[in-house]
Amino acid sequence: MSLYHAIVNRFVLPVIAEHKATGLAEGRAEVQADARAANNQEWRDWLQRRADAEAKGEPFDEPPPGDEV
Repeated sequence: MSLYHAIVNRFVLPVIAEHKATGLAEGRAEVQADARAANNQEWRDWLQRRADAEAKGEPFDEPPPGDEV
């Protein structure tokens, strides 16, 4: 067995098992899904504001989400 495998077996695999047991992996996936949903909502809101401005013939110079400086 290589030193790499010995280290992985001794230190990494127990941490992965602990994360799975405590639900940390699932929690991370849930947080990522929530962040993705929030980002999608920001884009939908921005697109709606742009469409409303275009329909009214008004200029729309708001930067897209994520481009704010």
